[in-house]
Amino acid sequence: MLDFPAWMAASQLAPYIAERKAGGALVTMFDSMHPPIDIETAATANMVIVHNIGGVIRQRSDLGDGLRHRVDPAGSVLAFRPSYANRLAVHVPHHVRSFSWPLDWISTAFAGQDIDAPSESLAGVFGRPLQSVTLHRLLSLLWHESDDGTAGARLTAEGISLCLMGELLKAAQTPVTVARGGLSPRVLRLCVDHVMANLDRDVSIGELAGLAQLSSFHFARAFRTSVGQAPGSFQRAARIERAQRLLADTGLPVIEVAAQVGYETPQAFSRVFRRATGVTPSHWRRVSRS
Repeated sequence: MLDFPAWMAASQLAPYIAERKAGGALVTMFDSMHPPIDIETAATANMVIVHNIGGVIRQRSDLGDGLRHRVDPAGSVLAFRPSYANRLAVHVPHHVRSFSWPLDWISTAFAGQDIDAPSESLAGVFGRPLQSVTLHRLLSLLWHESDDGTAGARLTAEGISLCLMGELLKAAQTPVTVARGGLSPRVLRLCVDHVMANLDRDVSIGELAGLAQLSSFHFARAFRTSVGQAPGSFQRAARIERAQRLLADTGLPVIEVAAQVGYETPQAFSRVFRRATGVTPSHWRRVSRS
């Protein structure tokens, strides 16, 4: 069976890899800025976690749980089922970090604690976007931990990795509650389309509530139930997604891109863009075109 790092380096994702790192000769990590893309991953003998460090990711994918439409909030963590060829059609530019561990290492660690194989014990998290401050901090710590080849670096990488697996195991053992009281698919699509058509201006909750024929209070609560974000947060994330696409695919000056996504000055736009993606608009443009 293929190894995920080798597949990643030879796949259609390879041109979008901004940085590759190793953690203690155990975990391989990639920082990537991707355009909208359709791809089928190889079935690999690895445990792979993808950390969404940009904006909201909208996709239609089969991650071992059937073909589904998904909305992954900014900061979310997605664990991929090992030994499964995932199919993804991602509709927006996205900035992610991918982390890969040998499945044998995780299986051995789990067996030492009398835990079932990862494919069984972690089944409850595969394909499910997790919003966890602990997972976010652990993945950020692992990414920034230096790998100088020493025993200390190896122990640190292994320790953080074991903490990550423990957090995933806890999430897998936590019952998933089914959200109720959201918007109907038709009304949700109407509201999302309205936001996407008006990214150059602020769309108020009252305006969207009118489309849904609900009070502002009930609309805001139903929208968050359906999407996992408040309407304002969703609009800000959609603006960043549109800006990423304009920067990658057009030669528009940054000031014009800022105007098209509702920012009066390039300074305000750059500030928000960097907070959302970790890089400046100019840096995003350079990397996405390299």
